[in-house]
Amino acid sequence: AQYVPAMNAVFSAQRLDVPVDALALRAADGSQPESTLFQQAAHLTGGVYLGTRALSGASPDALLPLLISVFLLDTSVRSAFRIPAPVEVDFRATCFVTKRAIDLGWTCSVCLSTFAAHRILCPTCGARFPIAPRSLPPPPAPRKRVAPD
Repeated sequence: AQYVPAMNAVFSAQRLDVPVDALALRAADGSQPESTLFQQAAHLTGGVYLGTRALSGASPDALLPLLISVFLLDTSVRSAFRIPAPVEVDFRATCFVTKRAIDLGWTCSVCLSTFAAHRILCPTCGARFPIAPRSLPPPPAPRKRVAPD
């Protein structure tokens, strides 16, 4: 629900050279997907993202040393330590209705929300789009005038 303000904060952090680090604690059975928002935030700002894949197989006692050795390091000394390799980031847009990544979709021209299918009313800002561009009928063919006899 707060995707646009969160991404605005990420872009501000990027402009100010402030890294955004993220640790995603999810269900151990893998039933929840990785957080694309936090992946993108860490990638765009030069921060570190650790998700469930990086933590799989680690004991609960390893969490505190991981937090200290990865997230408390100053950015100037991170290169001297073994930081987990960055994950492959999914840069696809997320549908604001289904919350799924989409390859191709519609974007509201008012609030920049993205959707998997065309909508007449934007659920985010209420803007109205009564006719989809592809559903417009073709223009009528010009009629030939017949000269009177």
